[in-house]
Order: sequence, then C-alpha cells, then structure tokens
Amino acid sequence: MKKILYILLLVFFCTSVNVSASEIYFSNANGVNLTIEEYNFISKIFWEGYQKDMTIEDYNFILSDGISENIVTYNYIPFQTMGTIHTTSSKTLTITKTQMSSYTLVSVVATWLSSPKVRSYDVIGSYLNGVTLMDSPTTKVSSSSGTTSYGDILDDDNGFGVSVKLPTSGSNIIVSQAFKVNGSGHIYSSYQHSSSYISLATSKKYSISLSGYGNVFLFDASVKNYFDQMGGVDISI
Repeated sequence: MKKILYILLLVFFCTSVNVSASEIYFSNANGVNLTIEEYNFISKIFWEGYQKDMTIEDYNFILSDGISENIVTYNYIPFQTMGTIHTTSSKTLTITKTQMSSYTLVSVVATWLSSPKVRSYDVIGSYLNGVTLMDSPTTKVSSSSGTTSYGDILDDDNGFGVSVKLPTSGSNIIVSQAFKVNGSGHIYSSYQHSSSYISLATSKKYSISLSGYGNVFLFDASVKNYFDQMGGVDISI
C-alpha cells in the first residue's frame, strides 16, 4: 500500500510543476515548464529567448495570474520624442504594458545592437506618475555568457532605479526589467549606459525626476557626464 501511495505521489509531483505534463511546450534547466500560450505571452512582453533562463520565481512573478491578450507594445510614432520604443545606433529601448485582472504588468527591455566598449555599471528604472509600485521589480542582464539578476533597488518617492553590471564578456546583451503597478497614470522609463568605468556607489548618485535623463534619472553634477543620456520611453496606464 505504501509503495502504491509513493508512486502516485511521484506521478503527481512530476506532472504538476507549473503545468501538467501533457501541456508542456517548453522546459528549461531551472525546472520551469511552459505551455505554448505562456511561452508566446513571454515572447511578446520580453523577447523570444527570455524563457531559457527563467526561474520558478520569475514564473510566479510573471504568470501568477495567468496570461492576458491585452498587451500594448511597439506602437512607435516617428519623430515623437517619447513613445513605447526608442532606438539609437547602439541600442533599442522598449516598454510594454499588460493589463491583468487586478494590476498592470510593465516590462522594459534595452537591447544592445552592438557590443558596448565599456562594460561597467548602467542603470535602468522608471518615473511613476499616478500609479503605485506593487512589488519590487525584477531586473536581469542576459547575454551569450548567461543571465544575472539584480535586486539592489534605489527607491524614490516617485519611482525607482536599479544598477546593473554589464558582463565582461559575451555578446547579444539585453537588460530587462518587469514590475507591477496599480492605479491610472503614466510611466516614464530609462536605461542609461555608463561610458566610463565607475563604481556601484557612483552609479547610484541620482534622484528620480522628469527633468533627468530619459525623464527618469537626475544624476548628481559630479557623475552626470559618465552616462550617455539616451532618450527614454513612456506609456499610459
């Protein structure tokens, strides 16, 4: 009897991690199993390939309330100073919102189009106008050499920023951030690359302000020239 019970429990465990075994479309080395609907949802709000290094914590953060088809992304208007996508010769920044049942999931993705010459501490974050941050954002740096998560958040009254260290080697660098908000308002997001080798402490010398770089990062006078002043993106919630 005990042996039969053990076998039944084992079968249940193996088929109930994230999704049932019959529904699994993609699995990664971290034990994350995705249906095809979940896989496609993640590709839309991040990029295809984000799934490879997802953790169970990522799965729970992104998919705890299921998926939604109410996604707004990439509605780029030419010659507009702000919008949901901003591109330079070296990188592209996008912002996407997904309306869930009780909150809005926001993702910001900075994709490097070339290999950065300087790989030091960059910052990514958002100015929040009329909306409230519900949980700590998840921030990642992905490249051909792997993925690193960052959780050292600098909170301000009207937004937040996270410093990230670019990998010393590897190509196809993507910096991503996801967070949940409630309420109605507007979000401005920015990714600022350091063109000089700086310390972590130096990268945190800023406040969150609409008058800052990308409408987010108002750096101290002593450090503002270290960053590339890339334009930001914005979206209504």
